[in-house]
Amino acid sequence: MKVSKIQPANHQIELHAYFQRPALLETCQKHNITVVAYAPIGSPGRKQFYAQHGIPFEPISILEDPEVLDIAKSHSKTPAQILMKFLVQQDIAVIPKSTNPERLRQNFDLFSFELTPTEMERLKALDKGEAGRTFDSSLLGPAIQSNPESKNFLVD
Repeated sequence: MKVSKIQPANHQIELHAYFQRPALLETCQKHNITVVAYAPIGSPGRKQFYAQHGIPFEPISILEDPEVLDIAKSHSKTPAQILMKFLVQQDIAVIPKSTNPERLRQNFDLFSFELTPTEMERLKALDKGEAGRTFDSSLLGPAIQSNPESKNFLVD
């Protein structure tokens, strides 16, 4: 913020129940920077994409987490809907990826229910810090790693 010529308005970051980034969210809020979460359900489809490129990837099991499943059952919603609602209730925009028409419809159905404060706390307790990160910028290749500015845009 001290060195930017144009103040950032939005920050798109990996963010989900296993990788919640509270300090970064607090900083963004302090500076009126909106946040958009990519991989809000852990990006389970990335395994197939990476496999096509010979890159090993084991997705996190956030969609099968017992806490998430229990909360989903109590609301008659999918685990993905619970994970996205968790972020939306914190004023975080979400970018879920799906090509499945039914899941696309489900992704829009986040405003017909609310998570309780207790459920929000249960989901906040799932944070694994850096161990919850799923995206590794080293996968972008040596060209981006050798860019002297990469430290400024890869470290979110």
